[in-house]
Amino acid sequence: MSTRRGVGLSAFQNRSSLNTSYATHGAALRSSHLSSLQTQLSVFQSLLHTFALQHSDKIKENPTFRAEFARMCNAIGVDPLAGSNMTGKGKKSGKG
Repeated sequence: MSTRRGVGLSAFQNRSSLNTSYATHGAALRSSHLSSLQTQLSVFQSLLHTFALQHSDKIKENPTFRAEFARMCNAIGVDPLAGSNMTGKGKKSGKG
């Protein structure tokens, strides 16, 4: 019976090492999930900015759509009307 709980000081030591193991594993999972979410947010911001550049006329024409689009963009930190928001994505180079 390997699931039997220990008694005495060894039970506290085993429980302590198990808690440490869970804490380490939890920290690794949080770090992995954070990295994944940051990547997803970055991709979404880039695509949203590209959409804003491609459909700027439609966004400017429709006040209801413009308000909702601006609200969504502000929630994730994208300025839909600023051409300098994303470097190198959908912009012409100012050099030359």
